[in-house]
Amino acid sequence: MTPSRDLFDLVHSLTSTEKRYVRRTALLSGRQTSWLRLFDAIDAQKSFDDTALRASLAPDPMLANLAVAKQYAYNAVLRALQSYGLGRDFDSELGEAIEQYKVLVHKGLGAQAARRMREIKRKAIEGDAYLRLFWAIIREFSVGANSTERAAMDYLEGFLLEQQWVIRRIENYSLVAGVYFRQRIILRHRPNARSQVDQRRLAQLIAPLLALGDDELLSPTASAFYHLALGDYWEAIGRPDNARTHFDRFLEPARLDLHIGVTDTLHLAEFTNALMFRLRHRMTDGLDRCIEALHAKVGRLDRRGRTMGMQALFYERWLVSAVMLLNVTGRIDEAARLLERESSRTERLWSLMSKKMRLQLLHLTAAVRLVRGEHDVAIETLNAVLNDSEASTEEFGTAMLLALVAHVEAGNTDWLDDALRSTTRHLSSRDRYHQTERAMITGLRRVIRAHDETGRRVAFLALHERLVELFQDPRERAVSTSIDLLAWTAARAAGRPFADVVRQVGASDYSSTGVSMTTSTVRE
Repeated sequence: MTPSRDLFDLVHSLTSTEKRYVRRTALLSGRQTSWLRLFDAIDAQKSFDDTALRASLAPDPMLANLAVAKQYAYNAVLRALQSYGLGRDFDSELGEAIEQYKVLVHKGLGAQAARRMREIKRKAIEGDAYLRLFWAIIREFSVGANSTERAAMDYLEGFLLEQQWVIRRIENYSLVAGVYFRQRIILRHRPNARSQVDQRRLAQLIAPLLALGDDELLSPTASAFYHLALGDYWEAIGRPDNARTHFDRFLEPARLDLHIGVTDTLHLAEFTNALMFRLRHRMTDGLDRCIEALHAKVGRLDRRGRTMGMQALFYERWLVSAVMLLNVTGRIDEAARLLERESSRTERLWSLMSKKMRLQLLHLTAAVRLVRGEHDVAIETLNAVLNDSEASTEEFGTAMLLALVAHVEAGNTDWLDDALRSTTRHLSSRDRYHQTERAMITGLRRVIRAHDETGRRVAFLALHERLVELFQDPRERAVSTSIDLLAWTAARAAGRPFADVVRQVGASDYSSTGVSMTTSTVRE
């Protein structure tokens, strides 16, 4: 981006109300400022054109140094928007209160300044804003230390005790949050540690938190990161029941009504992490209510709105979780209708959605289309993941496996042998050739080598039984999050439509697909 283009994008991101406020701010001086003329000229453009901009401003003196004028206008617009309250959050409120405290001190109004400082401290402690609180304490001490009335040893001791109290809380949540974020780096594109290397790394990383008790967590922020980290850990090593005890404390719609500012997304992360965990493990009880609560928070989606970034976060999480719930509970037609209904909004917001949510939505969309028999659409959707240079190894590998399923369903058997070799090479080279992936490759090779329909159904039955065995380990289920591989192999083995088995199974657990089969019944 160039400064010129940045200014154009900033101006055209504003609502009409915001533009009026910017103009009113510029006119407070009582005269038409040069930067406002530049603002209006850029606002009048439909698309950015620097040559046309210069022509529209001729013979304005600012043309002599237009680059400087653009930079000044850019900063002036930002100052006006800051004054308007755009981007304002809890940290902004505390920062403003501290500035007011400094003004009162400067004017010699000590009693008023002291009352303001007490209010700052109270709000900072309630909001876990310990970095702001630490800075406020230092400001207060600098005032007291230079006052002949307050510069005494007892004041110094009180300040040091208060300082240490804050530092302990900062250290406490920094320790816990550090473990959480380091663990998220290891698990950033997958919920499970399926390799011995990852399991050892996680065990070493989580050890300090396993040694902590709830009474050693000194703030709500520390407690939140503690339970998120332990929830992720227990899920990663294949103990979802242990993980649920940590995640379920966050899965109350009331959490979404807690303060969430433009830069404060912890409550949303708590809620959606717990929601996605439950969906991955088909623990669907009560989730319709939770997803509806997310939907209610999306609000009016306007790309130029004051809270568009936050609304996009709510939107992507609502849409992905809603499709995922409908998918795992066998409501495939509802999922397809939802995707169709949201297609225009999804396209409009695509660039604002996170990469992880976009790729997850593509996987789920492919799954829905595949179950409904729309094989070409499913393959095209998976190709969007396979052609994405930013897709992680995990996301790319999952898409390759799902593409194999899609091509089998589409009857593209001539293509399948080469695809199996390509998928095997990719998974092996990325150290991601785990048991479920091996079982899928081996099973599909047997399918394409079978001489008749009976042989293919027997091969699918063997693959189904192997997956049932493997899926007793929750870590091996990760591949089946988007497409229910047990339902698919059961359908192929029984000679039934995939959609029928998916709808029949619904939200069943992974110990059974609801389809009882043996080798003899398949042959019959």
